Amino acid sequence: MHRCLLSDVRQRFYEDLAAQHRKELAVGFETVVAKGVSFAEARVRAKEGTRPEVLQAEIQLKEVQLQRRHAEAAFRGAWKQVMAVAGSPDEQPGTLDGQLSVSTESRDWDAVQNQILSARF
Repeated sequence: MHRCLLSDVRQRFYEDLAAQHRKELAVGFETVVAKGVSFAEARVRAKEGTRPEVLQAEIQLKEVQLQRRHAEAAFRGAWKQVMAVAGSPDEQPGTLDGQLSVSTESRDWDAVQNQILSARF
């Protein structure tokens, strides 16, 4: 595989892997927030909570559901891109297997700030 093509595939793969991770997090968060709605409703039934608390929980759930849909759309788009670059544009979305590396090195934030400030002027 040509080196540039390999680099493109690798870049798209990690973008898709990140999109997949965001989608999974959004699905998990939606589950938690849905339980929050049920809890708020149970508090109202027990005369410990208020209807506005339930409405607020429902609004939060709708917002999280919207975020989940956006994350799912971003994943599908990223999948199409990686498959197009890899030469399989008709491949249906699946599950990617991989790890997103996380930098554990400590940073000198004062030095980073100085670099940014010096680059601006």
